[in-house]
Amino acid sequence: MGDRLEAWPGGRHRACLIAPDGEEHWVGGKYLEVEPPHRLVFTHAWERGTGQTSPETLVTITFRESDGGTEMTFRQSGFESASSLAGHESGWSESFERLSSFVGTESEGRNHA
Repeated sequence: MGDRLEAWPGGRHRACLIAPDGEEHWVGGKYLEVEPPHRLVFTHAWERGTGQTSPETLVTITFRESDGGTEMTFRQSGFESASSLAGHESGWSESFERLSSFVGTESEGRNHA
């Protein structure tokens, strides 16, 4: 099964992130809430080579109008360890910096676990 994006409650998502060295990292989960244009809640788990997944975390993203733009609040919870939290914080921060560069805005860079 390849990439998937079924953005409705009960729908699944699955994507492959490719590291600079070419290594593939698959992640997936299930959408729990989809409330356009305000809220998105989904589970998030990394696939392991054994066919198993890492423990699921819960991601909640909210959007609201702010000063003629949109403010996004991102929260992820349920980490199995401090090192897992740190790894996700680093990965998401890098992703949001890239997104900010792509859309031409500056991120405030606030991190919340």
